[in-house]
Amino acid sequence: MVRKEIVTSGEYFEPFVGAGSVLFELSDLENRKHAFDIVEPLIDTYQAIRENPIGVWAATSSLGRKSPDKETYLQLRNDFNRKKFSPEDRAALFIYLNHACYNGLWRTNKDGEFNVPFGDHKKLHLPDQADFLLAFESLSNTSLRSISNPRETIDSLRKLVKAGDVVFADPPYLGTFDDYDEFDYPMDHFHEELASTLWELHLHGATIIAMNADQEKIRKWYGAFCKIESIERFQGVAGTHEGRGEWNQILATTI
Repeated sequence: MVRKEIVTSGEYFEPFVGAGSVLFELSDLENRKHAFDIVEPLIDTYQAIRENPIGVWAATSSLGRKSPDKETYLQLRNDFNRKKFSPEDRAALFIYLNHACYNGLWRTNKDGEFNVPFGDHKKLHLPDQADFLLAFESLSNTSLRSISNPRETIDSLRKLVKAGDVVFADPPYLGTFDDYDEFDYPMDHFHEELASTLWELHLHGATIIAMNADQEKIRKWYGAFCKIESIERFQGVAGTHEGRGEWNQILATTI
């Protein structure tokens, strides 16, 4: 999808980094990388790994690989929301709770507190020391930015992306996510403005790679300046069984 050969003289931008599956595939990319996300604890975790991967690994290992019982999980979740921790311990707890919660979701209540219920797993498949060192290798050349709202994502792209840069945009898909409404930013408007911004960046010499739901509006907004390819991708993280499975999506590129 995003090969390191595509990033030649410019820099790489991933404005909705999430789990970072593409970012970490580019671990040996020498060019500067930029990762944004609206989930502040996620960016804090990446920063802690970049600064002290062995410390985060040790703190994660101390929590154990056995799935907690429900009472322990809820106590750890409460501690995560209410207590102060070192960057390494907070990162470890973020990783642990993400594996122990229901279906690996990230969700918060109106007060910004993590509130995903207990997952009741038999065993937790936590990353080992080698995983943390590989993540460190990729993050050591990455600028990390916690985004406070979706408008800031678009403004940051307009401000930072230059001719020769590559942008991989894999946002929350149209029709599957409406939490941006809390920012008075309806999803239709957000996606249209994102596509318009990426088109503007392309006109100024940036390479664009984007993914989204295969919907008529998305095809219209991206088809004006991108090649469109239909793909199927498995969606494993969702709040309900119906939300998981194969999804029809589009890959839009200016390559």
